[in-house]
Amino acid sequence: MFILHFHTVQPSESVEPPYLPPLVADFYDPAPGRSMASYSMEVQSRAPVAMSAKAAPEIVQTATDMSVQGAGVLPGDGLPVEITLGSFTLKGKTQILSIPLLSDDAWITATVAALPEPLLPGTVLLSVDGSASGTTRIQEYGAGMELEMAFGKMPLVVATKKPVVPKEGSSWMGKGRTQDGYVIELTNGTNGKQTVTLKDRLPLPAQEKIAVEVTTLEPKPKEQDKENILTWEFEMAPGEKKTVEVLYRVTYPGDKTLIME
Repeated sequence: MFILHFHTVQPSESVEPPYLPPLVADFYDPAPGRSMASYSMEVQSRAPVAMSAKAAPEIVQTATDMSVQGAGVLPGDGLPVEITLGSFTLKGKTQILSIPLLSDDAWITATVAALPEPLLPGTVLLSVDGSASGTTRIQEYGAGMELEMAFGKMPLVVATKKPVVPKEGSSWMGKGRTQDGYVIELTNGTNGKQTVTLKDRLPLPAQEKIAVEVTTLEPKPKEQDKENILTWEFEMAPGEKKTVEVLYRVTYPGDKTLIME
């Protein structure tokens, strides 16, 4: 007797939790001879780390080794053998997460607030409702730490993001000032009611002389953190669409060049 599993899509080779970095607004002031492109790459690589750095979590307990007692025979034929060391169930919170800046399709994620057991680093095989959804790698986790994992995409929940083009001749476009914005349309294409979390961002000033004024933010987000990451949460019926509109102005000294990365 054998069981065959058929899948309509190819599971992803690697699935990582989506991360939305802040949109850092800073002055362009490179060293002599350095191009704008190289300076932008440097700002982009260093700013999110500096802005989002968090204290290392305290590890309460770690797994260093494990002993398993049992009876059986391991044939010495040189072939790899898998041995089950144990199993346990984690209770966590699942969500459908949409970040249109990273992908039109939403992610399925799961978060465990406090691990009851320590976890060793290694490769993890992921599945949703018994169907393979991909693989990922985890670091070492101690008991009591938070674990967040992505279980692949949910292509029936789609978000499209379009920039809002300022009106030509606007008095807010010029040296020392600019305006920008976007409209997001979120669609629940499933045949059931879904709770969808949507994330996007506003510019994060890196200098005191840079100011950000929000002129339109509809609907109001559920949360706006210190990095100006915006979070909405929608209860969506089958086929329902939600629209989010964000407009903002950025002012800065007229003798400076502004970059946003």
